[in-house]
Amino acid sequence: MRLFRSCLLVAFATSNASGQQVEFDFVSLDGMFRDDEVNDLNNRGVVVGNVDTPNGVRPAQWSLEDGLEVLSNVNQNALADAINDAGQVAGTFVQSFNDVSVEAFRWDDGVVEELGMLINDEASASRDISSNGQIGGVSGFQGSDGRIFIAESFLTSDSDLNPVFFGGLDRVNDIGQACGTSGGVFFFDGTQTSEIGVPTGPFSFARAVGLNNSELMVGFAAFSDGFSTSNRTSFYWQGVSEGVEIPVPSGEHEATDVNNLGWIIGNSDDGPYRFRIGGSVEFLEDLIDLPAGTELFRVLRINDAGQILGLARPIGGGFGTDIPFLSTPINVGVSYCDSTPNSTGAAAELTALGSLSAADQDLTLQVSPVPDARGLFIFGLNQVQLPLGDGFLCVLGNFLFFPANPFEGSQVAQLPLTVPIGADGVTVQFQYAFRDNDAGGNLNFSNGLALTFTD
Repeated sequence: MRLFRSCLLVAFATSNASGQQVEFDFVSLDGMFRDDEVNDLNNRGVVVGNVDTPNGVRPAQWSLEDGLEVLSNVNQNALADAINDAGQVAGTFVQSFNDVSVEAFRWDDGVVEELGMLINDEASASRDISSNGQIGGVSGFQGSDGRIFIAESFLTSDSDLNPVFFGGLDRVNDIGQACGTSGGVFFFDGTQTSEIGVPTGPFSFARAVGLNNSELMVGFAAFSDGFSTSNRTSFYWQGVSEGVEIPVPSGEHEATDVNNLGWIIGNSDDGPYRFRIGGSVEFLEDLIDLPAGTELFRVLRINDAGQILGLARPIGGGFGTDIPFLSTPINVGVSYCDSTPNSTGAAAELTALGSLSAADQDLTLQVSPVPDARGLFIFGLNQVQLPLGDGFLCVLGNFLFFPANPFEGSQVAQLPLTVPIGADGVTVQFQYAFRDNDAGGNLNFSNGLALTFTD
């Protein structure tokens, strides 16, 4: 049997009511967060939002492993705005009666660092946090936009973007770049701020709300007469280039986030969607394993593992019926053999996404988190668990190797697979191997993954 350079998945996927195979599961977070508001998601699958306690509103985090946890040692009213992969949270202290911003802070494993505000300002608010702990936000007067800042510690007169720039910051990436709006879209490249403005067309303002590590920004443009907003339209921008409209088929729509693999998500009159440059728009309603009687309402965040944070509603439900959820791509393989933590702080997990059928030819191997170094996808026929380097070799017999690099700015590597025709019932073992230069240069491995093909 010959395996071509693409990946296999073991199928446990289900189908929706229309018979289409779903690609994502659905985990409800209903009733966990205050007003069912969820604000951010990191690449480890940890969600942050806010909860009501007897002492006021407090920031909280949720994960499938640990459940809901109120952040420790936050002893006044506060909101969680964003979380990075190290578990650091960017938050904002607020007034007790109206949630108006008072002061930005960073939470790191129970240690709370107040950031203060820029000179002559009366308040600050955080918006996002990078992987190295840089917080992006605004400093100005309570309840309004102000000077934009990116800071690693207490704010000073030179903590804001140079030159002084007024507006609303939305996202900071892991290399210290930022985006947002000042009426039109702006992009900060780490040194200077460029005003990209408003796309050509029937628009009066634009806003970039998502930014990845390859300078890809996403957001929307719209027209406002001061009383109402119309013609909301999804756009993407590559650095300081002109905005490009995302080809959502009809109605109004807006992009909400982009990950480091280039997947864009957004919302439209026809429902939440996903899109990748060079591809076509796909509506997520048909791809997520929604509970009976439930429909998608909005999608908010997508991480590098492809997990989507969003809101669903009972069919026909209105305001106040939102159901926060986390959807994870369904692994069609069977995992075996242990993986051990690497220098990213977690163990590499290998999954198979798509279909194991030769008729579909839609199969991709995905591994994360892995260090930013060249690795190898290993194919073999036999399962083992042999200590080797800092981990375990899980595949043996008739090896095939295919090199791969993580996507730029991410801790994710992928390999598309071609399912061989005539391999119905054949099971093949897969693993990812890599040299971990930040952990002494030793070899390490993902888990093993067994894929059984069908015609």
